[in-house]
Amino acid sequence: MDRCGKIVVSKGALLNNVWEVRRVLGNKKICIMVKANAYGHGIERIYNLIHNYVDFFGVSNVNEAEQLYNLNKNLKILIVGKTKNFKSCAEHGFSFVVEGRKHFENLLKFLEANSNLSSCIKIHLKVNCGMNRLGISSPKEFKKIYLKALELGIFVEGVAAHFSTADSDSKTFDQQNKRLNEFISQIPKRQNPIISVGGSGIVFQKLLGKQINFNMARLGLVLYGYGSEQLNLKPALSVVSHLIKVYRVSKGEYVGYGKGFLAERDMKIGIVPLGYGDGISRGLSNKFYVWIGKKRVKSVGYICMDMFFVDLTGIDAREGDEVVVFKDAKKWAQILSTIEYEILTNLALIR
Repeated sequence: MDRCGKIVVSKGALLNNVWEVRRVLGNKKICIMVKANAYGHGIERIYNLIHNYVDFFGVSNVNEAEQLYNLNKNLKILIVGKTKNFKSCAEHGFSFVVEGRKHFENLLKFLEANSNLSSCIKIHLKVNCGMNRLGISSPKEFKKIYLKALELGIFVEGVAAHFSTADSDSKTFDQQNKRLNEFISQIPKRQNPIISVGGSGIVFQKLLGKQINFNMARLGLVLYGYGSEQLNLKPALSVVSHLIKVYRVSKGEYVGYGKGFLAERDMKIGIVPLGYGDGISRGLSNKFYVWIGKKRVKSVGYICMDMFFVDLTGIDAREGDEVVVFKDAKKWAQILSTIEYEILTNLALIR
């Protein structure tokens, strides 16, 4: 099969990032988030590289959980999205969040018809500390649900929170952290659930010496190499392709669609078989660089659906040569005025 490009993930970079995070978090558990195909890195690839070094895998839905289960039936998996597939969770041993009264009532209706599965249910009660997305908003409601779950023999494995501005707004973070403590104070006596917090910026707040009441961090971006200037993080993902054509254009000629690039001199041009159909945004046209060997080479012209052009003038390059198309999401995010998450997840489209 012809390949246009491939994603390469460095185990060394991943492990470097894990050790950096553990240096800050100490003995806290780590749940690596692998939703959206592991932020574009490949869910199976990340599992193979790192499953011995983290405590939980976090996913968005049952489909992602089952993908991991097929790799390792003993893996600890937490579904952080709102799932209705309680049957699969019970049968496969998936932990999942319950994010409110109605969601909890749906679970109870399921258990009325499937009482034999009650002992197989593992829930994490999601609390809303101010992000106002998913979660129980009232500490009193949280306690009622917790007590009802215990009464029915449901295992409350954890309590889950998410900070919305952990890496950018210390005042808001402090308010949300205070709110988390209000929920924690309602946990029934003799209960010792996992308290997990999400948002890679939690590591930043620990660096500032903040007292945060948790024992597991749900981390994504920081483990993939981004999100903290204070840590020695290494981006784990790169994209490799090759030149499919090398040719010359004359001064005054245009390259590609829409007169997107005018040759102001005689030039040597190369074509790389990736484009916006592979997650390389058209907004990068004429603005990003690739590497051929040790040479940094500029893209020229408008990015096509499945090709883009590079300026090879003065470079000894020929058809078939390897091209490193991508190795730093932060730079692309700056060009496109977006966030690293969007850049990385789009690269899952690489063919």
